[in-house]
Amino acid sequence: MSPSPASLPVDGRDPEVFARLWARVSRPGATPIIPLSAQTPPPEVPAVPAVQPEPAPGAHVEPQEAGLQDVPCLGRASAVHIPLLQEQIRRELATVRFYQVLSRRVPTGMAAALAALSAQELSHAKRLSAACFLISGVRYWPERSAPAPRGAWMSLLRQAFAAEQRAAGGYRAAAAETADPALRALYEELSGDEARHAGLLLALLERL
Repeated sequence: MSPSPASLPVDGRDPEVFARLWARVSRPGATPIIPLSAQTPPPEVPAVPAVQPEPAPGAHVEPQEAGLQDVPCLGRASAVHIPLLQEQIRRELATVRFYQVLSRRVPTGMAAALAALSAQELSHAKRLSAACFLISGVRYWPERSAPAPRGAWMSLLRQAFAAEQRAAGGYRAAAAETADPALRALYEELSGDEARHAGLLLALLERL
């Protein structure tokens, strides 16, 4: 009896023709084979998706700006306040310089209080710069130092007292004009700080 075509592939043969030829030439008990054209093709193996390499430790990864969603606090909608924020940062840094110089001119008993005011104004500048960065993605921190104040130290204290009152009013007005809750809270806090600074300067002058 002729064996049926089965397992081992032979390419390019019609199954029926090959079966007849195999029956003529094969010896009894030989392993039957089947041409490739009659075999069932193997299932396709799905392609493995490419894996993106992990960034190296400490590497800077650029944010995908197009995929960021706006946020109600210190988001892109508050970009209209960037020019004012930058001006406020410049003023605060100028005030830092002002109090640093003035603390070296006043009597010893006043120097520590003015140095503390300088540190608080520096904190204000840093907080405003952080808000500016969160809104714009750009850190604003001007490097140019303000000129040293000129004049007698008592006259400079008087100028500082007036400047602190103006700063308190400016932050209060800015708080009223923004719809950003976080920015409004920051402005209100800074307004209170500047009002307290004015009160401290008044107390210093009253001790003279």
